Amino acid sequence: MRASEAIRIYFDRAADHLDLSAPMRRLLLTAKREVQVHIPIERDSGELTTFIG
Repeated sequence: MRASEAIRIYFDRAADHLDLSAPMRRLLLTAKREVQVHIPIERDSGELTTFIG
């Protein structure tokens, strides 16, 4: 099980316990901020590839 799956299971259990509505669950699951990293790598062939994560 991946960490994100475990988090979702715990969130769903807590949301069920609190009897949260579907719109409130969506609101709480939506990220307020996201950090994105771009890493340019030069391959052996000389081609430049950017990895995003």
